[in-house]
Amino acid sequence: MFSAATVKKVLQINDTSKDVVLDTLILSVSDFIRIYCKDTFETIPAGLLLPFSQMIGHILNTKFMSGTSSESLGDHSISTSADFPPAMLKMLSPYRKVKCF
Repeated sequence: MFSAATVKKVLQINDTSKDVVLDTLILSVSDFIRIYCKDTFETIPAGLLLPFSQMIGHILNTKFMSGTSSESLGDHSISTSADFPPAMLKMLSPYRKVKCF
């Protein structure tokens, strides 16, 4: 699992205002990656640092956690998606195991 300090460096976060949230998101994104990749990863591979950090950044920078999917003010509206962008998930592909039955 990557540390909050490592994720903060990648995301260029220089203060401590999000540290508690980061700790929680690190656990959640670690679990998501393990499930998505179908691997228990005792240690998440270093090659996953970028998508791991980007996923956390995505959550922090969208209304992902608030449950808001769209917002409008007059003629202006913004929609957000709780899903991770396909490009982020594609970076997980080399680590994804195929389950054989």
